Amino acid sequence: MFRAPRDRVILSALLLAAAPAFAADEPTIYRCESARGVISYSDSPCPAGSRAARTVEREPAVEVPPATDKSEPAKPSAGKIAPAKKDAFDPWLENQRLNEQIAQQRRACAELERSIAFHRRDLDAAAPGHAASIELELRRAQDDYQLHCAQR
Repeated sequence: MFRAPRDRVILSALLLAAAPAFAADEPTIYRCESARGVISYSDSPCPAGSRAARTVEREPAVEVPPATDKSEPAKPSAGKIAPAKKDAFDPWLENQRLNEQIAQQRRACAELERSIAFHRRDLDAAAPGHAASIELELRRAQDDYQLHCAQR
């Protein structure tokens, strides 16, 4: 029937051009759900005793954005992490940042020292049955202090 691929292309183009005209003549499709939960589709509104679940749209629910022009060649670094911008090194700002880190570590170590002292007082005043759990907390605090605050 078709003699050349060109005929197929022309026929496809004609069908695609006529498709919106056919779709405009078709009635709306209704999705109905009966009282028993049975789903049915109809071109007329839902019958009595069932509820309209929704109207089925003929248009696609999502619009696809048009393709962008990809005439630019891909950069060789595509997919790689870009190096950080090399701003001018400011020794004063770096010194400020380091001083803040040191102060923060000192505050954390002072808090650990207070915690150790608190646990020692609790251990001295603890009843014999509760001493084991307090001793465990004291050892954990001492280990944290050794790990983070001990002079190296």
